[in-house]
Formats: sequence, C-alpha cells, structure tokens
Amino acid sequence: MIISDTNTSSRQIFLNSKHASTTNNTGSNCRFHIQDLVAPEGTQLIVSVVDMIVPCSWYIVNESNNRLIYGEGGSEEYTLTIPVGNYSAPELARFIESMVSCLSSVSYSLVSNKILFFSTSKIFMFKHNSTCFDIFGLKSNENHLSFDNGVGINVIVPDGVVNLAGINSILVHSNCATSSISSSSGGGTNTLCRVPITVGRNSVMCYTPQSPLQTIHRARSIDYIDISLTDSDMSPIDFNGQYWSITLRVDFQFEKKAPKNLSTSRFDNRMR
Repeated sequence: MIISDTNTSSRQIFLNSKHASTTNNTGSNCRFHIQDLVAPEGTQLIVSVVDMIVPCSWYIVNESNNRLIYGEGGSEEYTLTIPVGNYSAPELARFIESMVSCLSSVSYSLVSNKILFFSTSKIFMFKHNSTCFDIFGLKSNENHLSFDNGVGINVIVPDGVVNLAGINSILVHSNCATSSISSSSGGGTNTLCRVPITVGRNSVMCYTPQSPLQTIHRARSIDYIDISLTDSDMSPIDFNGQYWSITLRVDFQFEKKAPKNLSTSRFDNRMR
C-alpha cells in the first residue's frame, strides 16, 4: 500500500452508474464528470479500486454467444438465434431440438455434462462461424460434421462439457489506467483491476480487495473518469437496467526521477 508522502490528503471518489454523465445501452460503459482534481506541483496521482458492488444481472446466453449456424445434407446454411436468457442444460437441449429441423433428438447427460445431437435421416454440420460453441463444449472456429454411430444415426458429440457458468470475472477499464497487460489483447490495456465473480446469478456481489492494485495516472489532473466493464474476452456486459457502483482512491505522491542509466522496457515506452 502506498502511503502518501505529501501533505495532501487522499481522496475517495464514489461512482454509481445510475449517476453517470453518459452511458451506453448495456450500462457497462460510463463517463463521470467530477470537479477538477489536480495534483500539486511536483506530485503525481495514484489511483486504485478499493471496493465495487456489482449486480449479477447479465444473461449467460447473450448476443455475443447465441448464434448456431448449421447445414443439413447439402450445402444449404441456416442460422438459429437462441433467445437471450439464462438456461439450464436440459432447457437448452429441448430448445435446440424444437428449432433445428434436421435433428431428431437432442439429449443432455447429467453424468457426462454433455449435450448430444442426433439425426436419424441426414448428415448435418455445425459451422465454424457459430458463436455458441463454448456453451456446448465444441471447439471454436472449427466445422463439426456429424458421424455415423454404427447403427444408422448421425451424431455430434462435443469434446468438452456444457458451460453455462457464465462470466467468471469482470475487467474494470478506465482512462485512469495506463500500464496493465492482458493475454486477450497480447499487450497493454487500460485495466484497473480484475474482479472475480464469487456469487451465483441474480445475486449482488461485493468486491473489496485486500491489496488494491495502484496505478500511476500520467496526467496531473482528472476532470472526468471513464469506467468500462467487460468480461475476460473484452466483450461489454449487459446489466439489463441494473446499476453498479465503484469506489476509487486517489493518493498523492512526490514524483521520483528514475536513474539516468535505468533502461525502460518497450512496453513502458509505448504507454507513455
């Protein structure tokens, strides 16, 4: 924890998405205008997240993962858009069976936690440009062709299990962050912190890190704060009209000059 070495008191900034100056239609991207916060001459701003309250109100099946593109027999291609919402595995299996005409049955095995797809009449294929493969345990970006199981039935058996757990963490991005690294982007991001999801859907989660990540804000002043909440794939989260809140702490520290012979990484150079 950074202890302020100046005579300027630390500040806390309480933000609630309900009171954002501007927001997008999912409630995940907000701008807050605040009174101009200026670091005294010779000091720098240190920003950290000290707590966050998040409603787990998003849908597990949403617009980023609800398309099944399939072909039956010849080269014709069809698209099924699964209505957004929260499903159990049996509910999802029944919906797919009722909507895809080339399938004779779709079954869910509680033992293997897999959804199996069957056709007694046609060879069928799930196309690589579908977006729902992660839910069904199918490998992404691949075509999945049915095979004869030996008794005249065409079947697709996913390699993986059904994944209806939903979002496992929230990434908090801000214009106040400058030097985080993410595997999803392969480089620098503006991420303030990652918030693990520790409660079930339709609950409210409280996040209070024991050791908040502290970020040096490059500018000496803050007159607005952008907060963007995404999942681990950097997709916006739709909170379905519910509001989240976050508390930022701002500390003031005397600027310290780096030794002249200290080399700087390529990453730091890019972020300046």
